[in-house]
Amino acid sequence: MTAGGIEGADALAERIGTDITEQNSRRLRHINPRTSARDMWAAVRQVTGKSRSDHVTVDGISANSLNLHYAAVSTDTDYQAPSPKQTSTIHP
Repeated sequence: MTAGGIEGADALAERIGTDITEQNSRRLRHINPRTSARDMWAAVRQVTGKSRSDHVTVDGISANSLNLHYAAVSTDTDYQAPSPKQTSTIHP
């Protein structure tokens, strides 16, 4: 591609980006995120092409298995609580 072709492609890409931004702005402008967050997120999902149910699943991995894994890795089996400071006063 020649230098002029690259500049033309850059200009076209910029124009497309501007048009997409304007279109999305018009779509979302009528929604007040403070009063209708649900409507805002529904519109955002529509704009991005994602649905609430879009998620990736991996065989053998679940939220529970991840929780168990991170609980096991985060646990120090040799942990010993520190002794109380000798300089502190204990009030009964």
